[in-house]
Amino acid sequence: PAGASDTDELEALLNQPVYAASKFSQAAADAPASVTVLTAGDIRAFGWRTLAEVLNGARGVHLRNDRSYTYVGVRGFNRPGDYTSRLLVLIDGQRVNENVFDGAPGGREFVLDVGLIERVEFLPGPGSALYGSNAVLGVVNVITRAPASLGGGSATVEFGSASSRLLRLSTARETGDGAWMLSAVSERRPGRDLYYAEYDTPASNSGVAQGIDDEASDKLYTKLQSGRLMLTGMLSDRRKTIPTGAYGLLFNDGSAVFKDRYGLVGASWQTDPQAAHSFYVHTGLAAYRYSDTGRYEPGFERVATSASGNWWTLEARWTGRMAADHVLVAGVELQHNTRQDQRSMTLEPTPVIDVDLRHRSRRAGVFFNDEWSLGAGLRLNLGLRADHHSDGRSGLTPRFGAVWTPTEGLVLKLLAGSAYREPNVYEAQYADSFTAANPALQRERLASRELALEWRPAANWRLAGSVYRYQVNGLIEQELDATSGLLIYRNRGRAVAEGNELEADYVAPSGWRLRSSWTAQRTRDMNDQPLSDSPRSTLKLHAVIPLPLTATRLGLEVQRLGERRTLLGDTLAPVAVANLSLQYTPHAPWSVSATVYNLSDRQFSDPAGPEHIQSALPQDGREWRLQWTLQF
Repeated sequence: PAGASDTDELEALLNQPVYAASKFSQAAADAPASVTVLTAGDIRAFGWRTLAEVLNGARGVHLRNDRSYTYVGVRGFNRPGDYTSRLLVLIDGQRVNENVFDGAPGGREFVLDVGLIERVEFLPGPGSALYGSNAVLGVVNVITRAPASLGGGSATVEFGSASSRLLRLSTARETGDGAWMLSAVSERRPGRDLYYAEYDTPASNSGVAQGIDDEASDKLYTKLQSGRLMLTGMLSDRRKTIPTGAYGLLFNDGSAVFKDRYGLVGASWQTDPQAAHSFYVHTGLAAYRYSDTGRYEPGFERVATSASGNWWTLEARWTGRMAADHVLVAGVELQHNTRQDQRSMTLEPTPVIDVDLRHRSRRAGVFFNDEWSLGAGLRLNLGLRADHHSDGRSGLTPRFGAVWTPTEGLVLKLLAGSAYREPNVYEAQYADSFTAANPALQRERLASRELALEWRPAANWRLAGSVYRYQVNGLIEQELDATSGLLIYRNRGRAVAEGNELEADYVAPSGWRLRSSWTAQRTRDMNDQPLSDSPRSTLKLHAVIPLPLTATRLGLEVQRLGERRTLLGDTLAPVAVANLSLQYTPHAPWSVSATVYNLSDRQFSDPAGPEHIQSALPQDGREWRLQWTLQF
């Protein structure tokens, strides 16, 4: 019956192992973190289209979109000028943040198609004790689907509002003790007309960016498994036309285009992870290419800015199960950035290089994680990592976790830790006619304390909550220099965040599934002023409702975002947005789904960054998507 299968689904979700919290498989309740797991079933049920939308399904997360990128905020932190560099994103344990801006891609520039995601582990809080730089606000580990889960081949066709369209082709085969898969996806989203009152002059087309918001994305993914060896390869190419006049680009000019290209290949080898002593080795090569073009005045020549990053990584670790309740992990991680170049040039009439920065760097880290049981339901977790960067900077980042289970179904967690982020080469070195360099930038550090609770009063109920406090010292922020009029990154003293989170999961015997969360947070800068783009509260509701028609489900997502401040001090009113998705999955080789986003066509805006003259940027109204999938 439907209810039983859905209850089993919840049981599997709440009890499935989590990897990223300690770099070995453990139950989410035992992990030294407030873990949220979002599955492929969630992605289908709510029609999520990007990794950012998936993460927005977790408590304590909010998004900001500036028509160039989507930025992921965690527990009230989503700083302007930051390319989500305080969040570390992994794919099957491999670092995805590129090595120029340290950005964690969340929109359609993300290298992996969401249709290939098996589940996403989201761990808010400091993760540098295991992962080093960038794991400041949290760690995201994206687990890809196994070839066997594709069941052979599949084709997906998608159409949506404003003539958007997508085509996905995937195939997989099992071969003896191994398997392989190959998937390709191409998406096109034509531009639409957008109005910005700040440009409402005859010279700027009365504030209308006409059809200048188009986006194109292409991705290729392959995986080969053979015994203990796994090989992966990923390519992505995303092109976005910019309608907002960001960075002083000429408004309503179709030549303002941003491009992001990623390429990653990796190889990993692992012995039996349940053995008394197990070993894991991973090595990978990655490349990132960014470019933007545009004009700054009517009739002027086009200008191009680019960034090129190449890097090589190696991780080797040992896991020892010293006893039934004692697990020790020790490892080393290396990253060699063979290329971190930045360039700006005038393209017409003859190309002239204005900025040409070449850089290389290295970093090495050694980490330890020790977890053991003291009896009486108490488990302790101690972690420590030592990092050294080729610029001479070194540091230690510890963490502590105590997990107490006083009675079956009730878990209390006391968590404390620190994290850091090195200034990236863009923040410290890049300078042009719009931006100033700041080679004196120092790393920013975070210290965190958290008390978390998880209670299972019944098999189909889960209640969770946490109280936390963060303090960031040396916060790196982009601001407009009053003297030069240039954008510059500076260490802006400290910032403090305090908050409360509550979450509930429930599956009814009839098959309904409900998940809701509420957060209240307070963030302040060194002058005790609220941070911009920091909602005072978030309220989220996710419901999956089986309908009388066999194999049909309705997915409802409602999110309310509390008031936020802009950089100019304006206050954006709270907003609630609902998305509705209908799935029909008969016992046949095909399925169909339809989703309506922003169901009530709510008009709302996100705070703009300092590169815009707008204080806030209007977001999309109602959209729709129709998707059809055929298995073969």
